[in-house]
Amino acid sequence: MSDSKLSGVIIAAHGRHYLADVDGAKLQCVTRGKKTNVAVGDIVHLTRTSSDQAVIDRIEERKTLLYLSDQYKSKLLAANLTQLFIVVATEPGFADDLISRSLVAADAAWIYIGPSGTAVSCGPRCGR
Repeated sequence: MSDSKLSGVIIAAHGRHYLADVDGAKLQCVTRGKKTNVAVGDIVHLTRTSSDQAVIDRIEERKTLLYLSDQYKSKLLAANLTQLFIVVATEPGFADDLISRSLVAADAAWIYIGPSGTAVSCGPRCGR
C-alpha cells in the first residue's frame, strides 16, 4: 500500500491538512515542507503513505482560482469552480461589502455571474 501513486481532488482544507477524494476513498493529505498553495477543488497527484494518508506531490494546472485578499495577505478559497453560490443569513444581519467582495473575486477569476445570482465558470472564452 505504501508509495502508491494516485490522483484525486481536494475536498476540504484545514490549515496545512487536506482531505482528498480518490475514486470515492477519502485520504488525509499534507504537503511536503511548510509552504502550501493547495485549494479546495485542486486536482492533485499523491503518494500514499498509509491506508488513509498521502502526501501531495503536485497540483494540476487550475482552470479557475477564487481567492480573497487584502493589503496584507491573500487566502485561496477554491479552484476549478464550475458554479458559485453566495448564501447569506438574514439574522443576524450580513455585511453588503462581503457579497460585493465575493462578486468581485468571482469576476476576477473569470467566473461568470448569471442573472439569477449563480456563477458559472467560463474563463477567457466568455469574450470579456
